[in-house]
Amino acid sequence: MNKVIRIFQSNSKMGSNPISKLYLTVALICATSLAGWLSASFGIALAEQAASEATATPVAKVEALDNSAAPVVTEKKALVSPLAIIKDTVTKVIKTNSELPGDENVTPRRAKLREIINPHFNFDEMAKRSLGVNWKNITPEQQVDFVAVFSNLLAKTYLQRIDSVTTNVVTYSGEKIEGETAVVKTMITHKGDQFPIDYKMLSNSGAWRVYDVVIENIGLVANYRNEFAGIIRKEGFDALMKKLRTKSEGA
Repeated sequence: MNKVIRIFQSNSKMGSNPISKLYLTVALICATSLAGWLSASFGIALAEQAASEATATPVAKVEALDNSAAPVVTEKKALVSPLAIIKDTVTKVIKTNSELPGDENVTPRRAKLREIINPHFNFDEMAKRSLGVNWKNITPEQQVDFVAVFSNLLAKTYLQRIDSVTTNVVTYSGEKIEGETAVVKTMITHKGDQFPIDYKMLSNSGAWRVYDVVIENIGLVANYRNEFAGIIRKEGFDALMKKLRTKSEGA
């Protein structure tokens, strides 16, 4: 609008012709009216648009919310307690012993017992602990070989103590859990004699597994660790493996 007025003022200085002034005056009036109308109309339109945007529902966002998948809530599966695992394992052992009794069934009985204990015994961890500091001094191939041979020997040693376990022979003294480790205490009664068996367990990969068995207060892992360290120190690792194979085959 100010630009129109400046044009009029500039043109008025060009001459005093009445007709020219008349035309300019009319043009000025029309321009002023048009500018006022545009300003009023455009201002109203802007106001209406702003109000509309302020009150409008954000369709895109609502659709995004409506179409978005609901968050999946996953329930963390609770670990089976160490005591429950040992009880279940012993129950299966007792059942197997009753189904395959006697010396004539030693081989199939112990094979079945091995199947029962395998999922709940961490033989890799037991082998590593039994070798102690010497574990890091052998090659990966030797480690694999040692785990295989030692696991077989350890399983046979344990199975010799439980393949005569029958109903009402085992009593449970409870469990003690400290962080990721636990101890389950049991008592075996056989032919008038009693001896305790404690299971040391470690929480690994979402389950409790045995990493040591303490029979009559002597831990299998600690006992073997002392024995193995002496053999390796005097004769070397290869000599230890030879002895282990001989004991495993004759156990």
